[in-house]
Amino acid sequence: MTKNSIELETRIVCTVTITHTIMSKNSQEQLEAFLPSDVERLLDRSFLSQNRFVIVKYRPEYYTLGKYTRNEWTSYYDIGKEFDDGILTIDEYNRTESSLISCIKDIAFASGCKMVTVAYIEYGTVNVKTSGPKHRLLGQGSRLLVRDMDDALRKVIREEVWIVFINKNKHFMVDFGHEMYLNIRCPLGKNTVKTIVDNNNLFFDPRH
Repeated sequence: MTKNSIELETRIVCTVTITHTIMSKNSQEQLEAFLPSDVERLLDRSFLSQNRFVIVKYRPEYYTLGKYTRNEWTSYYDIGKEFDDGILTIDEYNRTESSLISCIKDIAFASGCKMVTVAYIEYGTVNVKTSGPKHRLLGQGSRLLVRDMDDALRKVIREEVWIVFINKNKHFMVDFGHEMYLNIRCPLGKNTVKTIVDNNNLFFDPRH
């Protein structure tokens, strides 16, 4: 790895740290630009020129004036609580979680990614199951096969850890904001991504 590439990776880690701090304030702020303009200048322009998609489990017709109007579950920790659609069961939660994981992997594969790198991880390291060794410890800079992302993504969705995954060569980036809002940058066109999103029973955030 060259000195320039090391410096770029360092800047990537710094920028996603800033982004997460901004996005953590509330769910509305995370719906602004995925990377603030002053941060974007630090990154490779070809990377940032890729399409950005915000993918959600929430139905578009229930957004009014930029706000989601239904009383709907937003977290793993809502299991057992009552909402407009009734009590959230573990089975319903698992179906949505599996859809999000499948959607990420489908988009990664369609973007040409076989592996991703942990560009940033908030809680230091995380122990994940893989199809190779039974468990693997992931930390900043770790590489993971896309096919082995399930357990790591599950921990992210359940708010056990916060990770930004990238594949710089394929211009792919993924992370989660609050309330299970999925942020993806990739080289795919909107129609291609929409087909993947539809196939996984998810939606585009209509505010983007």
